[in-house]
This record gives sequence, C-alpha cells and structure tokens, in this order.
Amino acid sequence: MKIEVGKDRWLQACAFWLRMEVFVKEQGISLKDEFDRFDTDQTTYVVVFEDKNIIATGRIQKDSAEILRPERICIHPDYRGKSLGSAVLNKLEDIGRAEGCEKSIIHALVSAVKFYEKQGYKIVSDKYIEDGCECISLEKKI
Repeated sequence: MKIEVGKDRWLQACAFWLRMEVFVKEQGISLKDEFDRFDTDQTTYVVVFEDKNIIATGRIQKDSAEILRPERICIHPDYRGKSLGSAVLNKLEDIGRAEGCEKSIIHALVSAVKFYEKQGYKIVSDKYIEDGCECISLEKKI
C-alpha cells in the first residue's frame, strides 16, 4: 500500500475516478454535485494505491485557517473493512495540523457517522440534506 498526497493533475484524476465509482455509480450522487467548485488545481488530494489499483481517496478543504474540513473520503468496494478510511482521514488530519488547523469538521453521510465517532468525532448538528443525501456534521479537536 502506498499513500500519495498532492495537488498534481494525475492525483486529481485518480481521486475523480474512485469518486465516480463510489459516489456517482454506487451511491447515486449527481455528477454536478460530486464534482464541485472545490475541485481545483489548488486542492490537495490523498490517494491510496495497492500496486496500480486506486483503493481510497479524500480531499482537503478549509473553512478557515484553523478549521479543516476533510471531504470526499471513499474506499473502493473491494477494499472496505481494511482500515483505509482511517488511514485517509489520519493523513488529512496530519496535513491540517501541519497547516495550523485546530479543529476538523466533517459533513458525513448518516451511514458513516459510526465510523467518524470511532475516529473521535462528536455529532454537532441535526440531520440535513447535502448533495441530495442525508448528512450530519461532526467535529473533533485536532
């Protein structure tokens, strides 16, 4: 397993491929909602590979200089249950801490709340709809 981090176009393409497979094809999120204004040349992506296979990804947004917002974390269906979500999230949090962030806020699908709670996140909102999906906000001091 190898983790790559950066803003390079090839990493963005890898992240886009996996997000297409997971969020668009599997979960039914629209292309317009999934690939949004935050996917730019300045966006940092984390992509996990096993050999030449793209197996996990996530991206970084910041709500402010002190608030990290890990986003678009997804795992290829064949690789779920192997702690890759934790690996991606930890890498995103490490980057946030290195950039001076003190808090991380996640807009999570309701189905992913237990995962984030196991990572130390606490629920801070009621359910709401984002990109056509039922979500909950969670946060954690990093």
